[in-house]
Amino acid sequence: MSSSLPIALVIHGHFYQPPRENPWTDEVPREPSAAPHHDWNARIHAESYRANAFARIHAGDGRIEAIVNGYERLSFNFGPTLARWIGRHDPPTEARLRAADAEQRKRLGAGGAVAQAYAHPIVPLCDAADRRTQLLWGLHDFRRRFGRPADGLWLPETAVSPATLATLIDLGVKYTILAPEQIDGVRDAAGSSKEGPWQKVDRDTLDTGRAYLWRHPDGSGRTIALAVFDGALSRAVAFGEASSRAESLLDAVRTSAEGSKVVGQRLVLCASDGELWGHHKKFADLTLSFATHVEAGRRGIDVTNLGAYLARHPPTWEARLSPGPDGEGTAWSCAHGLGRWQSDCGCNMHGS
Repeated sequence: MSSSLPIALVIHGHFYQPPRENPWTDEVPREPSAAPHHDWNARIHAESYRANAFARIHAGDGRIEAIVNGYERLSFNFGPTLARWIGRHDPPTEARLRAADAEQRKRLGAGGAVAQAYAHPIVPLCDAADRRTQLLWGLHDFRRRFGRPADGLWLPETAVSPATLATLIDLGVKYTILAPEQIDGVRDAAGSSKEGPWQKVDRDTLDTGRAYLWRHPDGSGRTIALAVFDGALSRAVAFGEASSRAESLLDAVRTSAEGSKVVGQRLVLCASDGELWGHHKKFADLTLSFATHVEAGRRGIDVTNLGAYLARHPPTWEARLSPGPDGEGTAWSCAHGLGRWQSDCGCNMHGS
């Protein structure tokens, strides 16, 4: 079954675990709730991180037909604390991550691996020195692990503010990923004055079929690309049934593309916690591997990454950030700006 609608599909997985090591022993203590595994890092690793590195493709009769590196068809970031744990406990899986990035560079001209702010901070809540330090450390950790500079960087919880994006531009980052509710205005910047009229948008009216640019406020003309994930698709994958079957996932991808007004190839970006693929959703790793390695090709869907997509489709539309309460910024996991991390906004389970 092929699709006449040209689609560039990017599935991004944000993989992260906080440091669970005992500071005295530098080892993770036994966690009985993670049985039959020693601890939760080990359990999630078996169900998701390693499972996707050695992803199974099943034949129609249930036999394993192939084992592939699932990360070769993903955009992905691994938080430094998690990457350190994997490197110590499963070097072959760590090697598969590097190999996947290298394979994408060879096949697509851009790697699929993305950096992350080092210690998973809510970056807009950092002061200027800490903000730069967290982003710079994340970029250096990435370069040490993957042997190249990072083109993109994942902001924890996609928490963003103008100062955050300005610092990313200063550090040479080319793109980041945001949620649709974090953008409140767009305008066509191709061949027109950047002072043209803004179109008001919200999470339901923003066209996520293209990437956008954001301009540095210093007037230098420097920009960063913003890739905005499809909210409905990402929610269907995380909380619905779209991750249960490859056909369901790609049907949802096509529905996303059909909702865009972009002329030509349309970007469909699905973003979620990477642990969804096999841990939060059991057997979703099988869905992902079959969808991206087999079924997408049958449907004429181009599985790619953001670096490769942006090289072919540089942004010609400009985006304006939603300021959030008191201009503090926004995040994908809080409906109240950044209240989840500093006040009893209702998203914070423990209050303040």
